[in-house]
Amino acid sequence: MSFTVQDWNIISLLVKLLEPFYDATIELQTQKYPTLSKAKIIENSLLEFFESKTKASNNNQQERWISEKIFDNLNPNSF
Repeated sequence: MSFTVQDWNIISLLVKLLEPFYDATIELQTQKYPTLSKAKIIENSLLEFFESKTKASNNNQQERWISEKIFDNLNPNSF
């Protein structure tokens, strides 16, 4: 099985959208004792990032859709 150009575009998009989770993980790992307040700041940053992606008109439909799904799953107010 080989990937199509569209498959590679989606993979690239996912890498781009999941990068903030990687950065958050590294940030929390570098602290000897991660605190709840630090985790809350990171959570809020992730929420703001994905909310902005859902509202950005310059993003393609797939990027907005994926961002919206991630935002909905992160957002405690969406339950």
